[in-house]
Amino acid sequence: MPNSIQDVRYAMRLLRRSPGFTIVGTLTLALGIGANTAIFSVVHGVLVKPLPYPDPGALIRVFEEALPDTPEFPLSPATFLEYRAHTRGVDALAAYERSDLQLGGDRPEQLRGMRVTAGFFKLLGYGMQLGRDFTRDDEAADRSNVAIVSHALWVRRFGSDPAIVGKIVPLSGRPFEVVGVLPPGVQHVGGTYRSYPHGQSVDIWWPRGPAEAGHYDGG
Repeated sequence: MPNSIQDVRYAMRLLRRSPGFTIVGTLTLALGIGANTAIFSVVHGVLVKPLPYPDPGALIRVFEEALPDTPEFPLSPATFLEYRAHTRGVDALAAYERSDLQLGGDRPEQLRGMRVTAGFFKLLGYGMQLGRDFTRDDEAADRSNVAIVSHALWVRRFGSDPAIVGKIVPLSGRPFEVVGVLPPGVQHVGGTYRSYPHGQSVDIWWPRGPAEAGHYDGG
């Protein structure tokens, strides 16, 4: 211990004699520590930290490989229907795509919206705080004007009204029936195709019919 203390004192005297070297060395250490901390935060958040869902290890995301340089191309509706009808060895399969909506009324607001197929919330392990989940009947074009709202939107714009289920709200010039309210803390799963990053909040969800044209953000 005495030898270590002497070494520290000797090092401090040397540093005082070379202030320029001391400043450069300190800045180098600070930059190195900061860079390592940033890299660790990214790696931990993406690769180490489990996804905030009840059974994250059982979740997989499915893509198509359209071209060699696009190995993560979103599924087409036809491909999704084929997978949903014939894939074995998985409990459920659901798809989603970004589709924002405009909330009408006295205080118009642009809402972050996602269109999802039936079973999406069940697949992630989420139940409804109020109301019901989407069904395959809701995927029909003439029955898709139903919506599930986030807990945050329910509190912010609907005053935590327990009678919200069954009410009609104007969304992008169309009447939508609110059929469910999600519990707090639901996080978006993310996506690579015109979607929101993982973890961002979504205000409202509405059904996506697999027979409609386009591509899904994720499957």
